[in-house]
Amino acid sequence: MSDTCFYAVLQITGDATAAEIKSAYRNLVKRHHPYINGPNSKHDQNARINAAYEVLGDAQRRRQYAAYLRHPFSQ
Repeated sequence: MSDTCFYAVLQITGDATAAEIKSAYRNLVKRHHPYINGPNSKHDQNARINAAYEVLGDAQRRRQYAAYLRHPFSQ
């Protein structure tokens, strides 16, 4: 797994609802979009935002990620 917490990337708490996750994702994507920020935008930041949403936006993957956070060395 990544060394960055996906919840921190999306700037949400662990008990966020699906609607809150989606809203946070959309706001961050708008804020960091290369068409808005121009050539100075950070591609790696966009990649982290997208990766976090891929995991947290899917209920099953979010449960697996939560289990990983609780017991990172048991897998």
